Amino acid sequence: MFEILALIQLERIGSELPVPFIVMNYDSFYAKLLDFLDDCEDWGTVSKGEVSSLWKICNTNSDALAYLAEFYDLPFSDEQKHGTEARSARKQVP
Repeated sequence: MFEILALIQLERIGSELPVPFIVMNYDSFYAKLLDFLDDCEDWGTVSKGEVSSLWKICNTNSDALAYLAEFYDLPFSDEQKHGTEARSARKQVP
C-alpha cells in the first residue's frame, strides 16, 4: 500500500492521468493503521493532510462507487447508491 502511495506522491504513476486510490475499510479493518497515521501527524513525522490527500477511505461499496463517479465525473444518483447498499446488505446476511 505504501509503495503505491509513494509512487503516486512522487508522480511516477498518476502524473498524466490521475489514479484513484481507495482503501476499503470494511469492518474498520484499517482502523489501527489510520489511528497510527493520525498519531504520526500529531507527532509531526508526517505533514498534516499529506497521507489523506493521496487516498480515499471508504467503508462501503456505495461509498467507493460514489467516490469513483465523482472522481471520473460520472452520474451517480442516490437511487443507485441505495440499490448498491441493498445488494451489499443481502450478500452479508448468512
